[in-house]
Amino acid sequence: MRKIFSFSTILFLFTCSYGSWEYVGGFKGPYLIDNSEITFPCSNAVVKIGICADDIFRIRMSREGNFVPDEPYVVIQYDWPGVDYNVEDQGDFILVTTRRVELNIRKEPFGIILKDLSGRVILSDASDGGMGWDGERIICRKVLTESDHFFGLGQRYEKSDMRGETRDCWVTREETHVPFFMGTDGYGIFFHNTWRSEYDFTKNPYTFSAPGGEMDYYLIYGPDFKHILGQYTEITGKSPLPPKWAFGFFLSKWDEKVNGIQYIQDGQDGLLSMVRSAREMWDWPLDGIRVHSKGCDQNFYAGGLAWADDGWGEFPNIKEMLDEMHAMNCHVLFWETPGVPQCSDMYKEGMESNYFLLEEDGIPWIGEYGYTAPHGSLVDFSNPEARRWWGEHHYFMVDAGSDGVAGDWHSVVEDNLFSPYSKMLSDESRNLFSLLFNQASYDAYRERNPEKRCITFGLIYWAGGQRYPMHGTQDSHHSGMNIEGEMMGCINLGLSGIPFRIYTDNVTREIDPRNSNTRLSQYMALTVAGERTLTALSGNKVADQNYRFYGKLKYQLMPYVYTYAREAARTGLPLVRSMVLEYQNDPGTYSAYGQYLMGEDLLIAPLWSDTTFYRDIYLPEGEWIDFFDETVYQGMQTISYHAPIDRAPILIRSGAIIPMAPEGQRYVDDDKSHLNIHIYPGDNNTFELYEDDGVSYDYEKGVYSVTRFSCEQTRSELLVKKSKPEGKYNIPERDHIFCIHKIRKVNSVIVNGAVLAENRDKLKDRELCWFIDHQLQKLWISIPGGANQELTIRITGTNE
Repeated sequence: MRKIFSFSTILFLFTCSYGSWEYVGGFKGPYLIDNSEITFPCSNAVVKIGICADDIFRIRMSREGNFVPDEPYVVIQYDWPGVDYNVEDQGDFILVTTRRVELNIRKEPFGIILKDLSGRVILSDASDGGMGWDGERIICRKVLTESDHFFGLGQRYEKSDMRGETRDCWVTREETHVPFFMGTDGYGIFFHNTWRSEYDFTKNPYTFSAPGGEMDYYLIYGPDFKHILGQYTEITGKSPLPPKWAFGFFLSKWDEKVNGIQYIQDGQDGLLSMVRSAREMWDWPLDGIRVHSKGCDQNFYAGGLAWADDGWGEFPNIKEMLDEMHAMNCHVLFWETPGVPQCSDMYKEGMESNYFLLEEDGIPWIGEYGYTAPHGSLVDFSNPEARRWWGEHHYFMVDAGSDGVAGDWHSVVEDNLFSPYSKMLSDESRNLFSLLFNQASYDAYRERNPEKRCITFGLIYWAGGQRYPMHGTQDSHHSGMNIEGEMMGCINLGLSGIPFRIYTDNVTREIDPRNSNTRLSQYMALTVAGERTLTALSGNKVADQNYRFYGKLKYQLMPYVYTYAREAARTGLPLVRSMVLEYQNDPGTYSAYGQYLMGEDLLIAPLWSDTTFYRDIYLPEGEWIDFFDETVYQGMQTISYHAPIDRAPILIRSGAIIPMAPEGQRYVDDDKSHLNIHIYPGDNNTFELYEDDGVSYDYEKGVYSVTRFSCEQTRSELLVKKSKPEGKYNIPERDHIFCIHKIRKVNSVIVNGAVLAENRDKLKDRELCWFIDHQLQKLWISIPGGANQELTIRITGTNE
């Protein structure tokens, strides 16, 4: 007779055979309520559920109920405002209800089920056990539904959707990982654990686990990704707004030989000469330069600094150089690594204060930790006094006028290093190390000069790294995937709570710069910010023309870009956005590769081969207009786009309003004489232009201004409005040029009640007039002044 085994029998046999799984068991009761925290005693463990907000829950597990103290590094908020909630024992379940969701706490085996208020299941623990231990590993098991797809976990040079994949979070010199992911079913999970966590989305149930530490995770209800990112950054912090110039272009210079060609920094005079050439000869957009140092002086910015070495030249007067750079509207960052060389005066101080990471024998680790660095030791950045000590050695450069640092990391923290302050081994602290390194430098700059925004181009971050902007790739590129890999790294990092990631052109190390990738020149302009290394001019005429054209286009788009940068700082949403972030309910966006949104309205899909001239682009719902030729594409389809070598596909969402600066900008706000407002009539035509001084932290005190633009369309008329700016920041006077796209016919244009005359010649001089280009179907309206007043434009006879 054939024997029939129940699922519980099979589970019992499996457990007996392997003996490694141990779940929290069943609820033993009674549950205990302490303000916003509920404790659930179980047969094998104690579970605590903290109700942080109506849609944020902190879930912890401990064998004996001895929970570890709250760490001070990653999470910035443990004391949440009180939440109104209700707890009710319903027999097999304990029901916890807030104003947004309900938790069904299953008693046997203990499990957590998240539902919306309509009763729809959002996320559920596995039916045979959720949290527990797999041998020594802590583990959590969640039901994998047919509809759920997973996004996040940091800087991954690959497709965004991780369904069917396994990943881990262990920072390397190449990748920043973040133990946070979102599921399209409508939730996010932040695994609050610094060990090497692993995520398995290949089977049901899916799991996340770690070899040590405590099971401690935050469960966030959306259901939309935008809300989840906002709530996640309430837990780990939001990014300050970087200075406006940080979204421009940079150069990086150091002593380097590439394919037999020597590029020499040539000291202070060489750097100044190069920037003058960019300003006066090359017609090159440029806002900053990253200066490399090496040898015993690297990192330590003491008075009288004079770097000198064969082929390097000298820096006899740093303040003089910074003053001259600033006079040319160029900002300067100084490269650094997280250690102290033995040959420096600072090393003795660190030894005496026990500020270095130790090896197992209690002796400070000594090794090479940076580019051409002499041997030295790594700072124990978990120690707040060590971080302050490190920061104080930046004060000379802050006082001289430096605009920030570029925090490199040429060697990861070695295995088995020990922190004399936190007592953590590398297994637990490695992921934290770079976060705290970036914090130490950023805090020093902000504390020393609280009136001037700075940036730290940190190479590697961790959860919470967004608090110290901006993430700079420097050498952390994906070899052989220098555009699409970096692009996906930026997109995935944005889905993980870090909104600003620049792209550094390190392919000059891999290919002859005389044959630089032309497509690369396009992409560098169409991301958060771009940095060229070693040389400004590649010698490839087409590549340099692309760099100049798209660089200037980026600077024209700066009013739009900076507005969304402010939104990123305010909400946690990234500047470069995955398609799924805006169109979460469209499965077509889950597999969209190598394309993204800048803000909400610009869809950008660069190519990554100089010999490829077509690419597929997935368009979500709505109409999309080609930036270059005004071709209109319908959404919910994949198109094959033809892109000659001088074109990077840019598509505008119908309904967009795009404010743009004048052409020819050599640096941010080079020309502030007028504002171009491009309007693509459609549904939801609104844009709120954000402006501040771009330099100080006064925006945190409310010193900014918002101007609202809108467009309402009927069959034969358009009504365009510009509000009076609201806020404490005084907008400088400027002219306005409105460009209405897809307009075939106009009878009249009336501005604030006055009928305007059609005059193409006056348009060039920005006088009060209008002109329609019937071939391009564009209507141009020129209005002198009006920056601080309301404007109402009525356009009649459109498209009759």
